[in-house]
Formats: sequence, C-alpha cells, structure tokens
Amino acid sequence: MDMNEELIQIMLDRGYIEVVGYNPVGDPVYKVTELFYEEQQELVEWMRQMDSDILNSLWFKGFIDLKMDEEGNAFIYLTDRSEDWIEAEELTEDEKSMMYLIYSTGAYNGGTWNGGLPDPGYKERD
Repeated sequence: MDMNEELIQIMLDRGYIEVVGYNPVGDPVYKVTELFYEEQQELVEWMRQMDSDILNSLWFKGFIDLKMDEEGNAFIYLTDRSEDWIEAEELTEDEKSMMYLIYSTGAYNGGTWNGGLPDPGYKERD
C-alpha cells in the first residue's frame, strides 16, 4: 500500500471521507464528510487556500473564468482553452486535477459545486 492509499484508508476509517460512486474506469469517488470539516478545521482552511491558489492560476492562464455574484460567491466558467486542458503542457498536475474535478462534478458555467458528488456519467455504488 502506497502513502496515498494509506491516507485514504485512514480517512475512511476515521469517517472523514466516504465512497459515493465510481468513475468510468472503476476507481472510487470520495466525498469529504461533515465530521472532517468539524474536526480538521486548520487542514480545511489550508485546503481551501490551496484550491483558491490553483483556481486563480487556472484563471490567470486562461483555462477558466471566475465571476462573482453580488454576495461574493465565485462561479467557474469554461473558456475556449478549457477543452485543451488534458494536453496543456503549462499546467501542473494540481491544475490538471482541478480541471478534472471541475469537469467531473459539473461545477462550471454557473453550476454550483456539489461537494464532489459524481456527475450522472458516474456509476453509483450498489
């Protein structure tokens, strides 16, 4: 078991994440639970800042557009460059992972982030 697998297993055991479905190649899709947000507030803040930094980088590079509503909520919109993200050499692995999340969760073009739930293309668990 590698380090990522160990971390996932620890988080599953502690109730911090749960399997909500499977991607098209059969890998599990996880959702962070409320317990994680309650017990790991410092880590949650660090993760939010990291996500914000990655989204800002994608926006700066022209792969997404970020628009704010009157309440300060940010919404992600795809751009002409969005479709080329898989082949884009200038994107880091973290940026590519974020683009995958954006596409796979439907959190774009004014859609709302659904907490990492899989889109209809995912096979739900039995």
